[in-house]
Amino acid sequence: MLDAAFEVFLQHGFEGATLEQVAEHAGVSRQTVYAHFRGEEEGVKETLFRAMVAEFVAQPDNAHPLSTSLGSSEDVEADLRTYARHHLQLVMRPELLRLRRMMIGEAERFPALADEWFTNGPERSFELFAGWFAELHARGTLTVPDPDVAARTFNWLVLSTPLNEAMARPHRTWTPAELEEWADEAVRVFLAGHR
Repeated sequence: MLDAAFEVFLQHGFEGATLEQVAEHAGVSRQTVYAHFRGEEEGVKETLFRAMVAEFVAQPDNAHPLSTSLGSSEDVEADLRTYARHHLQLVMRPELLRLRRMMIGEAERFPALADEWFTNGPERSFELFAGWFAELHARGTLTVPDPDVAARTFNWLVLSTPLNEAMARPHRTWTPAELEEWADEAVRVFLAGHR
């Protein structure tokens, strides 16, 4: 049912999606959707949407590599490159770009949902990066006096142009080679300021 909801929400947006569409796409009755996600129409939609976002974020394909080892890395540059490449490839996946566009489009009408998405997506990456950078700073491997600022800086060095272009130009597809080149340059620039 969550996969069906994902497709329906991405196609119609939060406000345009209906429980009937989700039920039809999932091959179940509307009553089944209500029974599973209990509540009134908007309450059920919000509950279903939250469950869909949580499910998407928790999928193994959306996990970060090196999530426990970068702070103790012996080759920070190589490991950051590996991570940056994976992170950029992940964020640039068409379904995630569609979800991001939808969240941005619905943020003013549904600030709590947008906040929940941001907390479970981008904010988790910032926290992960900050933890790594604090460990690397403590070891003397990098100079990172403010790991939180460094985390956000690193994230946006990696994502900036590819993500912004993809959001505004959905027809423009970056090749894997272009994304790798961008990620590698982002790591080079980041390390130049933190060694």
